[in-house]
Amino acid sequence: QVLRALREGTGTLEVPVVALTGWGEQEGREALRLGAQEFLTKPVSPSVLAATVDRLVQAAARERHR
Repeated sequence: QVLRALREGTGTLEVPVVALTGWGEQEGREALRLGAQEFLTKPVSPSVLAATVDRLVQAAARERHR
């Protein structure tokens, strides 16, 4: 529901989203279908989460400068 709301909002369409799921790959794939850029299955190490967020933020910044 949160992801749908983000994707429907005019000011949040380009916000990078990492979905964290404890249920597995099927729910992660659903998050991708709904507009998430990435999904990680819990438990997630802080370093993996930080690297994923950093990569998505950098990619979003490059897109804005095009």
